[in-house]
Amino acid sequence: MPDRRDPPTAAHFQCPQQFTRLRANLPIIMVINFFARRQTAAPDRLPLEQIRERLYAALLDCKDMGAQRVIYRINVAATPSELWLLRSDLYQCIARVHNQAEAARRTNNLLDAFDGWVPSNQLTPIPESVSESQT
Repeated sequence: MPDRRDPPTAAHFQCPQQFTRLRANLPIIMVINFFARRQTAAPDRLPLEQIRERLYAALLDCKDMGAQRVIYRINVAATPSELWLLRSDLYQCIARVHNQAEAARRTNNLLDAFDGWVPSNQLTPIPESVSESQT
């Protein structure tokens, strides 16, 4: 091992053996991730920006800090799938301002925006009757 005072050489920067394969495949992994994040809208799907607008509209009268965090996460979401995962946060914000029945109604109104982007078996509505009994 070289002395600490010696200038760095190639020996200082060698990767461990287990990372050699990862380093060799890194360009391929980056390309796959790029195309996985690029989801283009088919003619029957809503574009990403229109889905964002629908989510903003659902949060229109929610002004607390939690809603601001959700709005930020809506802004930085790169795919409709990422927006789909924000539904529970959206529901929580609306339920804090109104009630669970209203939150369920607004969240269920967003289901058609994700049609074609999310597998149809995931597009299940939140039962409003259960929400009303809990409030």
